[in-house]
Amino acid sequence: MLVKDCMTRHPVMAPPTMMAAEAEHLMHENRIRHLPVVEDGKLLGLISIGDLVNWVMHSQRHTILQLQGYIAGDYPG
Repeated sequence: MLVKDCMTRHPVMAPPTMMAAEAEHLMHENRIRHLPVVEDGKLLGLISIGDLVNWVMHSQRHTILQLQGYIAGDYPG
């Protein structure tokens, strides 16, 4: 079988200006695990659900560290 025979003909795509949370919603809504990032008809890259999970984990880790610092009184001033 050739790739052209089993590929998605009209894939869901995202512009590079789309927020990560929007991309996550778009992927969930369309039940897809990969999202081409396209600008002016040119493929810039591909974002995967794994990329977004890593982004969420990093963001939450950062928030937790900030909150722990605030609770401990480790804020500038």
